[in-house]
Amino acid sequence: MIIPLDCNFRIGWDIFTMFIILYECIMIPFRLSFEDDESGDLVAFQGSDVLIDVIFMTDIFLNFSTSVYDMGV
Repeated sequence: MIIPLDCNFRIGWDIFTMFIILYECIMIPFRLSFEDDESGDLVAFQGSDVLIDVIFMTDIFLNFSTSVYDMGV
């Protein structure tokens, strides 16, 4: 199944992943700066990390099945 590049689902997915990337840009430095080495990650952060990893893996597979515009053909 090929997903059209200008499909509403694909546009919404790209916006959603943009917000996930912005979240990661804020949270990675925050956790590196303020996380206590002895206590480790909170359970909520571990769960959100797994969920975000699954979202990015899904994004890779969606990128493989998304159409591409090729000018000149």
